Amino acid sequence: MELANSEIQERIDFKIKDCEKRFGKECKYLVLEIIGLEKMIKPNVQDIEKPRRSRKIPLVDWNKYHDYPTVSALRQYRFHSKNGFEDVIEYGGENGNRILINEDKFFIWYDNISNSKKTKQA
Repeated sequence: MELANSEIQERIDFKIKDCEKRFGKECKYLVLEIIGLEKMIKPNVQDIEKPRRSRKIPLVDWNKYHDYPTVSALRQYRFHSKNGFEDVIEYGGENGNRILINEDKFFIWYDNISNSKKTKQA
């Protein structure tokens, strides 16, 4: 039996008022505390962040999603990939010739490159 959220809330309010009439205000506070504790144990499914799936963005469309780096810079990274950029690239399309950038892997790679430059400067 599925109920709409508004119907569920109406039933909860009714039951709390009934409890308050029968046993006094202390019952109302006790019930509200129990509901709060239950929500802490079982958070609402909507409140839990769903694991984000890594996007695979075509290299030519990168700037539709991110301002930096430019598409030409990504091409340079690809053709001169001596620094691990090849791990970021995936191939797709019908012929397997479309260059896709795994978004999560790119940002991990970029952070590693940035950190290694900082340690070299220090």
